[in-house]
Amino acid sequence: MSDAPPKSSQNAATDDFRFRAGDRIAGRYEVLAPIGRGGMGVVYRVRDHELEDVVALKVLHRDLVRSPEMLTRFRKEVKLARRVTHRNVARTFDIGEHEGERFLTMELIEGEPLSAILHMSGRLEVTRALDIGRQILEGMAAAHDAGIVHRDLKPENISVANDGRVVVMDFGIARANVVDDALKTSGEAWGTPAYMAPEQVEAADVDARADQYAFGALLFEMITGKAAWTGSSAYVIAAARLNSPPPDPLQHRPELSAELAALVIRCMAYDAAERFENARAVLAAIAALPPPEHDAPAAGPPSSKGRQPVASPVARAVSTGSASPAWARTTERFERRVGAEGFRDDIERQLVLMANASPSYRRVLEELDRLLASTAGRELHQRFEKVWQKRSFEGPFERPLLLLSSLRADARAEGKTHPLYESIAAETPDEIAVTREALQAALAQERIGLWIALRSRRVQTNEITRSLAWLWPATLAGAGGRARPLALFDIGTSAGLNLVAEAVDVPWRRSTGEPLTVSRDLDIRCRTGFDPRPLDIKKADDREWLKACIWPEQRQRMVRLEAAIRAFESTLPAPKLILVRASSAVARIQAATNPGELTIAFQTLVRGYIPVEERDAYEQGMRAWVAAGARGERMWSVLELEEIGRPESSCALDVHIATGDGVEVIRLARMSYHPDIVEVALGAEARMLEISSNP
Repeated sequence: MSDAPPKSSQNAATDDFRFRAGDRIAGRYEVLAPIGRGGMGVVYRVRDHELEDVVALKVLHRDLVRSPEMLTRFRKEVKLARRVTHRNVARTFDIGEHEGERFLTMELIEGEPLSAILHMSGRLEVTRALDIGRQILEGMAAAHDAGIVHRDLKPENISVANDGRVVVMDFGIARANVVDDALKTSGEAWGTPAYMAPEQVEAADVDARADQYAFGALLFEMITGKAAWTGSSAYVIAAARLNSPPPDPLQHRPELSAELAALVIRCMAYDAAERFENARAVLAAIAALPPPEHDAPAAGPPSSKGRQPVASPVARAVSTGSASPAWARTTERFERRVGAEGFRDDIERQLVLMANASPSYRRVLEELDRLLASTAGRELHQRFEKVWQKRSFEGPFERPLLLLSSLRADARAEGKTHPLYESIAAETPDEIAVTREALQAALAQERIGLWIALRSRRVQTNEITRSLAWLWPATLAGAGGRARPLALFDIGTSAGLNLVAEAVDVPWRRSTGEPLTVSRDLDIRCRTGFDPRPLDIKKADDREWLKACIWPEQRQRMVRLEAAIRAFESTLPAPKLILVRASSAVARIQAATNPGELTIAFQTLVRGYIPVEERDAYEQGMRAWVAAGARGERMWSVLELEEIGRPESSCALDVHIATGDGVEVIRLARMSYHPDIVEVALGAEARMLEISSNP
């Protein structure tokens, strides 16, 4: 039989199974039937006419053929797999190419994948689960002896043959664990989120103990009928293990032995050093287990709706009554408004940000939990209170405390009906308001805000993010004001400009002077599946999307400024205003600042920085901020005006305010997203000076 003719482009575009029964591939393999689709491609049952045997043939997805990295990965698959010869590892035969398609031939296992067995059974008898587990471990031990880490162990990659033999399949992302390998085993997050070890999620160094973690998740699923980690998205699933201890099988199946549960939990330890030494050590531990006393038959198949997802750590704590009263009330309120599932999703996204985008916040929260529960907790409270009173937010607690002030202002504005009122909103500014619940809430607000800011093509705004409006509430809280914060500032604008920065490779700096490279942070998120398309302002469709984000904000700006003006009507008289250029700001502020004196350091603006119809409102807003300094407090970085003007010619005005008796040194940094078009705008500077002379 001759080779199959090339299929039409239309068929190629609409059907992953390009080859039909009777087609010849590479003149040697006759297609008998399609088997299924996998992560790397489609699989066929074929007859090898040279060896006169029936084998499996896997074809790489055509949309991956153009990737040099994937091609390299595909070639290495055969070289790695050929090192292993074991009854519990699928044999790999050959690699080839046909009509531009790369393919791999492997041993054909007559049976069914473990995923299908679990779907039908729900859970397995302990005896059967341990038998399957032993065979998986035998195969993995052989692979590890050959220096191979599978890195994608999951039910779909485990086949159970009709004769009971268990076979580990798919070395599609296996890696040789050798130092001089051209493709290192760190810096890449390969794997399936539900079974990835924490070090894979964090793209850290990976060794055979990552496979042990996946085995623990597999064994958990086999004996309980539930996945160890579930959630509404890949982010949620991957990040859950970074914030919560391994789940206990006894919670789902109490009749299991404590020894078996401990074995599963140890395999899934967060720290690889706390797991078993190797696969053979796990085999020895299984051999030492007591025989199951109550080996109940497998549960019935799951309902037509599928398995119930595991609730997030926060939502689970609330449901068991272990959460703080503030969180319990918050949950109840949000469940009434948007439904329980939507609120759980929001909380899960916060955990994702803590784990992936901002690991420093995870460490901060862990440290807070540890210290607040210890004898040092009282001293820590006192330290936070001093920071709160000074409004000098520095170091790792800088953003959480700023957001805490926003939450506090919101709670005080709404009154006792606000779910966090008792935890955050003191009746007077002097009362201690830094509680454990408040700090956790502030951190949560930061996480959800960052997640929303970096979402691609869609901006989600909901009740839980309303306190991220701006830093106006921080000032209101300090003054004891009860006006509601401004309307939610749609941070989709910032997200668009951040992505522009990625496209033009422009690092930017926070107002504290801390460098932040957008591409680096986006890369961290991408490792667990987030793949935002960088915007290129040279492309028309990207400009249109960016405009869609920005112009709603421009329309809302007058409303926000009018609200700000009303909020600060009682703060007169305004202090003396000193306006200085950024280049001279540090020297000026290092000098003694007189009481009631306000210094504003500004940066060069882009020409045409504000629409004409909004200029008056903008100037009134600046006066409102000047009036805010009348309280005589030293305030930290209270204003950053971004997203001003056209998206293709925007840069930020970074304003810092220092008042009071002391001296405060501030660090300034240009925040320009397209430096090629930044020009000196002398007219704008003159107008700002005119504002200062007419308070």
